[in-house]
Amino acid sequence: MDEKKPYNQLPVLPEAASLSEALEIALAAMPWLSPADAGTVEMARTYARTLDAALNSPDAMATDPQTAIKALYAGPHLSKLLEQLGGTPAARGEFGKGSGVVVDPVEQTMSELEAKAEERRTRSSRSGKS
Repeated sequence: MDEKKPYNQLPVLPEAASLSEALEIALAAMPWLSPADAGTVEMARTYARTLDAALNSPDAMATDPQTAIKALYAGPHLSKLLEQLGGTPAARGEFGKGSGVVVDPVEQTMSELEAKAEERRTRSSRSGKS
């Protein structure tokens, strides 16, 4: 009988003491980020700090509705920002592939656009158009 393999074999990742630290590790692994992304990166850092504060204060989460609301608000927004920055497997087009290869989303988009342009040029030259 074949032994079942795990659905996804994750690479060994550095351990982070906090969500903020995990975010910094992730950002350092995104070479495609540019100064134009600074606002989004800082917003992600703010959400991570908000979540860290809430997670480090379980009593506050239970007794202070504002802390709980901030944490509930920050989580999905941090996830969305990471996606926009190319910091999720789905955003990089890796979800379910298990390739282990980091794909630069900008480079991937440029390659796709270049391929489409080449296809149009080929069709155009075949039909005699220039």
